[in-house]
Amino acid sequence: MINRALMTVQDMVNAFVDSRPKFWKTNAKYVGDLSYLSLGDGIEKLKTQVRNLKRHHRMTKAEAETLKQITRAIASLSPSPTPSRRRRVVA
Repeated sequence: MINRALMTVQDMVNAFVDSRPKFWKTNAKYVGDLSYLSLGDGIEKLKTQVRNLKRHHRMTKAEAETLKQITRAIASLSPSPTPSRRRRVVA
């Protein structure tokens, strides 16, 4: 089954990476690394790509805003935690 929401966010990340040659080079080095390849979860891979770009580059205001939007989109993909069935006693 295709996760279209994940694909949409991946397209956002790819467009951002392609916006500057330096972003592309940094991302290419990172996604070829064993630590990235060993991640199984697509959402976690997107999060680490964004963190890697933030760590290595200074962003303009527009780029920082785009990264905030991408980060929000990634967060919206994450499943919300399941509420506990245990009742907690509040004293």
